[in-house]
Amino acid sequence: MRAKDTARLTVLRGTISEINQAASSSAPVKTDMQVLALLRKRKAASENAKKEAEAANRADLAEKQDKEIEVIEQLVGSVKMVEAQALRDSVRGKIEALRDSSHGGELKQGAVMKELLKPGGELDGKVYEGKVLAEVVREELATNHKPS
Repeated sequence: MRAKDTARLTVLRGTISEINQAASSSAPVKTDMQVLALLRKRKAASENAKKEAEAANRADLAEKQDKEIEVIEQLVGSVKMVEAQALRDSVRGKIEALRDSSHGGELKQGAVMKELLKPGGELDGKVYEGKVLAEVVREELATNHKPS
């Protein structure tokens, strides 16, 4: 911060402020997934502010937003997420376990995801892309794990 990196300082201060503000609300930030969602929300707001600055012919403000977006992308990129293959392995294992317990009955995507994400589940507390998880569950149910 002594290097006068104002974009990084602004992003960090704003993020800490939002986390502290959420702490006094009914939905405090407790997990990495929630911090990641907050950062993505800040990125979207910065992109919107950049568009407005460009529309108002304010290149200085647009450049400032560009720098903040770059910092946010670095922060989001530094979050270690569960890789797609690890998700796929977890999903396959859970589908097989559920098939064994349901004696080969048909499984639904929601039931599999509920088991994976429940407290104490394989993905509880881990950081992953929700869209990727949903797609992996859908693919695994459709292709490799038909009831016998």
